[in-house]
Amino acid sequence: MNTPRIPESVSNLTSGALAALGAVAAWIAFLALLPQTLGALTRFITEGSDAYSTARREAILTRHEDRLLGAVAPAAALQYIQQARNGAAQALVADSEADGPPRESPV
Repeated sequence: MNTPRIPESVSNLTSGALAALGAVAAWIAFLALLPQTLGALTRFITEGSDAYSTARREAILTRHEDRLLGAVAPAAALQYIQQARNGAAQALVADSEADGPPRESPV
């Protein structure tokens, strides 16, 4: 009586699985990977445009501040720049608090 041994069974299962994977159409594999690929692409574009926008905004503010320092008395210009930067920082804090998680109301 010829009984199959464990290594032979594993070998047969492995070769059968590889043959089945080889028979799968390429478009099925493509459709299985498509959502992850699109998610990564969307995240990449979003992060890239956010970084570009931040750098562009800083460049515009720096150029505006340089022109202001050249056109107005330096003390007044520096005071205006400080007020504008503090106002922008306070607005960012208020926005981040508004976007934060909902708070439980004390009952």
